[in-house]
Amino acid sequence: MKSTLPNLPRKNKRIEAKIDGKVAKWFETYHHRSVLLEVKMEGEPVANHQRRLLNQVAETGTFVYNFPDGGKRTPLDYVVLQNADAVLAVCTESGECECTINNDKKINISV
Repeated sequence: MKSTLPNLPRKNKRIEAKIDGKVAKWFETYHHRSVLLEVKMEGEPVANHQRRLLNQVAETGTFVYNFPDGGKRTPLDYVVLQNADAVLAVCTESGECECTINNDKKINISV
């Protein structure tokens, strides 16, 4: 089944790849709670499955994920988050991000 969503410019993906690690590092350093983090560049849509997971964690604080083995080298078997926050970070190319935490609280960070 072909997606009806427009193709995103490759440029946004390259910029996001440069910024998302910095956003994760900011949360590791300053937030002091586990997070389920989705980083988007300004104007990019949040996919339905991403929105569902963010909502789940916002409501329950829990996330469990089994990394598929499939003959590939994986970092581990499972990750389990308890008392976690769901964070959607929408960033500009300059690294200014508006972060929505648990569908409610908004903070602005620079990375």
